[in-house]
Amino acid sequence: MKSSFRSLLVCTVLFVLPLLLANIYYIDDNGRAALGYTNWGPDGRPLADIMIKALFLSAHISDIFPLPLILGVLIISASLTQFARHFLPDRPLSTILLVTLTFFCNPYLAEIFSYRFDVLTLSAALGLSLLYCCWTDYGKTWIRFVTGTAIIVAIYCLYQTVINILVIMVIAAFFRQMERQLSPGLILITLCRRFGELMAGTIIYLKLILPSTFSGKSEVNHPVLATDNLLTTIINNLHSYSQFINDTLVKHQGGMRFLMLILAVAVIAGLTITVRYLRQHRGAVTLLLCFAAVVAPFIAVFMIPGSLLLLQNALLTPRSLVGLSGFMLLSAWLLTMALPKRLKPLTWLLMIPVIQSLVFFYAYGNALREQAKFNDNLVQRIKSDTHELDYNSVYFIYSGTPPHSPVYENSLSNYPVLAVLVPDYFSNWYWPVGNMTMNGLQQRWASPATGVNVNIAHYVCQTNPYASNQDYKMWKEDSVVVIDFNRTRCQ
Repeated sequence: MKSSFRSLLVCTVLFVLPLLLANIYYIDDNGRAALGYTNWGPDGRPLADIMIKALFLSAHISDIFPLPLILGVLIISASLTQFARHFLPDRPLSTILLVTLTFFCNPYLAEIFSYRFDVLTLSAALGLSLLYCCWTDYGKTWIRFVTGTAIIVAIYCLYQTVINILVIMVIAAFFRQMERQLSPGLILITLCRRFGELMAGTIIYLKLILPSTFSGKSEVNHPVLATDNLLTTIINNLHSYSQFINDTLVKHQGGMRFLMLILAVAVIAGLTITVRYLRQHRGAVTLLLCFAAVVAPFIAVFMIPGSLLLLQNALLTPRSLVGLSGFMLLSAWLLTMALPKRLKPLTWLLMIPVIQSLVFFYAYGNALREQAKFNDNLVQRIKSDTHELDYNSVYFIYSGTPPHSPVYENSLSNYPVLAVLVPDYFSNWYWPVGNMTMNGLQQRWASPATGVNVNIAHYVCQTNPYASNQDYKMWKEDSVVVIDFNRTRCQ
């Protein structure tokens, strides 16, 4: 296993290297690097606060990149090694690498490795989701139950969405027991115990931890659990996530077709393992388990958004769909287990998605870096055009599409997911303020609480332009400055 850890460590480094080289401040990083706060606890993630504060031995944090990324890489590599030891014993190193690296065959995962701070806490959550079944398969029952419940609570307290991967790993462990031809009674007891752990961990988190930590603010990017019209909410959210995946996962709006293809592979592989098990076992419990095995791949694909479906609104950010990594890993493992000995060389087909994902990470890293250069230059132009205005004296409002790096635009044609991975710091949300501050321009955000009129038509062409250049026109009225990338020509 030492050799597999070293190999997995090298491969994980290869995936994250372009993001290390890009060396950019990604969304929340702008605030944390400049002001030194943590503030994950109010989002219901108190263990993330504790983890980072323990690293600094202080409540005030500093930018220590790339150390959090390095630690995150070590966590992921070690967790994948344990996964391989548990799920792929006595398999050749080539098979171990091909199967485990499918965890990275998820372009949405790239957002996690883009953060300078969150990467450590999110990697810890991912690692625990992979270790859950590995650490709860042996020992006394009550120790397993306590350990499993503690892991589930810890995942919730680090990043709630990663619980979706844990559920998918439970499905993988279920098929592992069937593949090993364990008794139906033992498999059923294991499933019931893990369901009990999930319920206990969820109740502890929702009833004890979340109420004492969550800020209570229900925002679009931090939605709370839905309480009314739950079925309608689930259906609406499922539609939103399906559309998001379809538009961004692969080009030509083929995201759902790709996902259905992987699901078909998982279903066929799962059925193969189920038939083998049915040949060796009989009885009502066996039939119940076989029925569960038939529907399990469909539950797994449903768990890509999973717990997110219960929120008041869809959280359409790439990191929210980290569950896809778990589904890809499950599908690859099922394929490997289902192949008969004479067809084992087909496992090498997994190299295709792994290599393609590696290529994507490099395209993303370069696009991210080059767009950051464009953004920095644009901020300097805005600062120059507003040099007569005092800091924190005006609100910026944006209209139109800002200029993009040619490198980013070119890669976007191959990877539509870049449109949601590369932040737009010149639109009407909070983080343009933080990004500008990092570049030496301090102005205010026109949040709803300010009461500022954000109707673009109220400003554009109603006064004389305040500034104009190749990229934008600037309009100003009182304490509001509109940056118009459409460069509107007034009649």
